[in-house]
Amino acid sequence: MYIMTRRLGFLSGEFLAKTQPEVIEFIHALNSIPLPIAPGYAKYPGHTPIWNAAMDMVGRSLGWKTQQYVDKSEKRIADWKGDFEKKMDSGLRVFVEIELGNAASAFRNLAKFDLGMQLDNFDFFLLGVPGARAKQDIQYATSFDEIEAREELYRKFVHAPCIVFELEPESRLDLILQTGCDVSELRGRMGPTQATDFIRKYGLYPQWNGQKNLQPAIDNG
Repeated sequence: MYIMTRRLGFLSGEFLAKTQPEVIEFIHALNSIPLPIAPGYAKYPGHTPIWNAAMDMVGRSLGWKTQQYVDKSEKRIADWKGDFEKKMDSGLRVFVEIELGNAASAFRNLAKFDLGMQLDNFDFFLLGVPGARAKQDIQYATSFDEIEAREELYRKFVHAPCIVFELEPESRLDLILQTGCDVSELRGRMGPTQATDFIRKYGLYPQWNGQKNLQPAIDNG
């Protein structure tokens, strides 16, 4: 059964989402990932590097490319990358950003959407942000509630078909209890490769969406 989370559409974005089964599947797959927590590793327990890596791995298992440039030309005007992209069976080109940061970061994502549309590289855009409960675990992020409350302001910065969708996992995965690792292994500036290595080291694949043959979080293609 799909986990139903909230979506906010801009410029016919919600209509487009409903016509694209792969988009709906993708959103629900990300929301089926238990949010990884590590009590004691930082001020708040949510471990965003490992959460990001888990989302990347699940997305790749569904055929989405990760870390691709917004500008596809040889001489790029901006070296901006997105979290996911995929061309639908319908031909619709979809670009996705997952934002676990603050409001300024969310607005930077909207700038990427605008550029992707102007360069005619993408047709439809998705922005995933934490729900209220997920925000409590990572704290500093801009939540879906906050974007919804300022919808009128955000609409002035959206110039392409877009939806903002909520990331609100129903469960949590305690990394310390699950793996038996020392909390020190989870501290520091863990990047995507290190986070993926941690997931592989402790065999956490079945914990996230039942995927067993997940690929690395980095796509250099």
